[in-house]
Amino acid sequence: YHFAAVVNANYHKVKASDRIRSSGYQQDRLEGGVLINIQSQPSDRLKGFALMRSEFYDNQVIYFIPAAGIEWQVFRGLPICMLVNAGRNYHKPALNDLYWFPGGNPELLPEDGYSGDITLSGDFDLGKVSFKNEITSYVSKINNWIIWQPASNGAYYQEAGNVKNVLSKGIEYQFSAVVDWNRISFRSGGNYAYTHTANVDAMHSADRSRGKQLVYIPKHKGNFFISAGWQKFTVRYDLNAVGKRYTKSSNQESDFEKVLNPYMLGKITIDKQTDLNKFRLNFKFTAENLFDVNYQNILWRPMPGRFYGISIGIKYNGRLKQSVG
Repeated sequence: YHFAAVVNANYHKVKASDRIRSSGYQQDRLEGGVLINIQSQPSDRLKGFALMRSEFYDNQVIYFIPAAGIEWQVFRGLPICMLVNAGRNYHKPALNDLYWFPGGNPELLPEDGYSGDITLSGDFDLGKVSFKNEITSYVSKINNWIIWQPASNGAYYQEAGNVKNVLSKGIEYQFSAVVDWNRISFRSGGNYAYTHTANVDAMHSADRSRGKQLVYIPKHKGNFFISAGWQKFTVRYDLNAVGKRYTKSSNQESDFEKVLNPYMLGKITIDKQTDLNKFRLNFKFTAENLFDVNYQNILWRPMPGRFYGISIGIKYNGRLKQSVG
């Protein structure tokens, strides 16, 4: 058995102001918690853990936030494992959620619910080729889900609110691979997530949001990268894809009921390291949004088109001395 306990306390003071609108907020918060972690390994193929967390903030104490899980090697001699986790989720509103102007909501309630997940993973090493992958299925039931969405009065800003009862479920897959060929090292990896997160408390006759995807959460999302490295010179390509996102809880699509279209972003990174006496120099060039895609992550907030970056890093005895970018 292994036992550990951690006690922490934090004090936050935030002053945010908008000089143009002459608005903002100033608030502070004292918060802390206790975490107890118990781990056990009954056999060489089975591990388990149990967590108990308590939090205090804003003159209130949340005593019981438990979680537990097991890790089991399915077949002796094969690197295939199953992980099962379950626990209570509790998330208090951040100061920005409560007081940001415009859009903050001092009446926000904390998120509270339960979640569970099952993961199957495999790690295979074939000498010059190694491959890791895992697939996870999860479900969570959350009360008072905190969400930022377009203002209900039609104004061009986002506002915070609670969704009383949310069911979130989905599947995630991720992988990574390494291939060494002569003196070149090829690496690749990526992940894909299918997420269905819906309001399950709304009344059929009065609210068209029942069973519909929450705003700004895509059902489909994934990314992929591939890189090649040779003698401290690396070229890497990243591809990031995000599915359609709704901006209204009814998921309707019209000129008034705007949706955020799916997009795919490419990125290239060229990195070169060189040693000069006791210094290590790192030169990096990046090209972001390679396809010059017109997209938005949040309604009315367009993101940059294609842009470039150059950085130079200098290290001495393992410590970064200068970074310019």
